[in-house]
Amino acid sequence: MANGKDVDCDAFGGTHPTVYHPFLSAILPDLKNKIILDIGCGKGMVGFLIRTQRDLTNSTLIGMDISKSFLFFSKKHNIYDKLIAGDITKKLPFKDNSVDLIICSEVIEHMKKEIGKKLLNEIDRIIAKNGRVIITTPNVWLKMPSTNYFDQHHSLWNVNDFTKRGYSVNGIGIKLPFNIIAWYTPIIQSLYYFMTPFAFIFPRISGLLIAHKDFTEKD
Repeated sequence: MANGKDVDCDAFGGTHPTVYHPFLSAILPDLKNKIILDIGCGKGMVGFLIRTQRDLTNSTLIGMDISKSFLFFSKKHNIYDKLIAGDITKKLPFKDNSVDLIICSEVIEHMKKEIGKKLLNEIDRIIAKNGRVIITTPNVWLKMPSTNYFDQHHSLWNVNDFTKRGYSVNGIGIKLPFNIIAWYTPIIQSLYYFMTPFAFIFPRISGLLIAHKDFTEKD
């Protein structure tokens, strides 16, 4: 996710979509005839996985990011039907109740907590009745290798932050930092596989959270 200074399109796009996707895919609704928004789409990894694995007949897959380089990358590879350059910390450029599915993967932790709450309020505004929102975020503080302010993590979101807003939450892995390359990295990766069945049911012990909410009623 980039929501500030532009990032070169050759920059590392992260591995989190490949970790999350089996779980995200399991909670995706029928995507035919839908408006789908990938907030903070980055290089389009989530969008690509959805496009290659789901039926998007008569649907519109939209990617939104502030990084022109990332948007250029996504356009070059024809990942999205529509791309929007915009700052997701501001009002989102969508009408009320106009988007059927919103995915916001590994984005919210790059914002200060209050700004993240404003983003969630904007998501509440634009999601359609009977729409679904899926948000993923680490459940452990991660020190990022990049020195770019906008690549750093600025908030930590826990299970209660989502459940009090009506989200269902599941977990992946174990509550240990997993993005540091060291001799013990394979051990942590192995623990992620081993602990995920338990973390899925008891997300407070997890390293990654996947939260989703169905908006069956709208004010």
